[in-house]
Amino acid sequence: MPLTQQSSRAPVREKPTPWRSHGTPRAPAIPFNTEYFTHELIADSGEFVINFMPAENADLVAKVAGCSGSDVDKFDAFEIQTTPASTVEAPVLSAPYAFYECKTIDRQSYGDHDLFAGRVTAVQWEESAFFKDGTIDLEHASPALYIGEDQYTRASQTFHHPRN
Repeated sequence: MPLTQQSSRAPVREKPTPWRSHGTPRAPAIPFNTEYFTHELIADSGEFVINFMPAENADLVAKVAGCSGSDVDKFDAFEIQTTPASTVEAPVLSAPYAFYECKTIDRQSYGDHDLFAGRVTAVQWEESAFFKDGTIDLEHASPALYIGEDQYTRASQTFHHPRN
C-alpha cells in the first residue's frame, strides 16, 4: 500500500492510498475522499509523492491511516524519516522500496471522491526489489497489501498467466 505525501502552504501530510497504473507515459491516479485533509493538500499544491511501502512497514501505514493530518503532525507523532524530493515540494519517505514524484495533470469527481491523475516527474527504486523487466522481486521486496478492515498481507508467490 503506497503512502502518498502532499504539500501546500500547510505542513506536509501523508495518507495511504490504493494505486495501480498502466500506460505510457505512466500517469498514476489516486482517489481521495473530498472530506479528507489530504484531498485539500493535493488540490492546493497540485503535486504528490507515492511511496511504495514494504510489508515490514504495514504498522506505520496503519498508524498513518488512523488519524487526520489536520489534527496530528504524523511525521513527528510516528517519527517518520524523510528526504527531499527532487521535483516536488512533498518529501520522500526513507522506508519505501520505490517512489514516484508526481505533478497533478487531471482531477475527476466521482461522488464523494476525487481521482487525481499525476505526471511522473521523478522515480527512484531499490534495484534489488525488481527484476530486469521491471516487475517486483518478492524475495527482495514484499509490498504492504491492504485487504480491508485494518488487515494487511504480503504477497508470497508470483503466478504468471499469459494473456494469449
